[in-house]
Amino acid sequence: MNKHIELIGVSEVAKHIDIPREVRRLSSYHLEQLKEVFYYERQKAINLYREIELLYDIRKLNFTHDFNLHCLYLEDCIFNQCKPNNEKLVDIIILFFKTQYLIEGYLKIIRS
Repeated sequence: MNKHIELIGVSEVAKHIDIPREVRRLSSYHLEQLKEVFYYERQKAINLYREIELLYDIRKLNFTHDFNLHCLYLEDCIFNQCKPNNEKLVDIIILFFKTQYLIEGYLKIIRS
């Protein structure tokens, strides 16, 4: 748990996730489809989050703040009785892809 790991940079993430392609793909989805993808990708990220937090102090990693800040977007919309914004949903789904990539990378480092 005390092992120091070097943070994975944004440029490294961009090499592995084709963000413009994902934005184009997701932008063609209807709101209901985006909601489905949101919940699916969020759950994948949450599962990885739970896995890594057992092994490492996640407060030291560079994905936790943004992930925690945006993972309840749809619930916030429901609570505030407002319609979700498609562009915001696309951005958050991309954030989930990045979070998953980062956690998987950190898990490889921690386990090596």
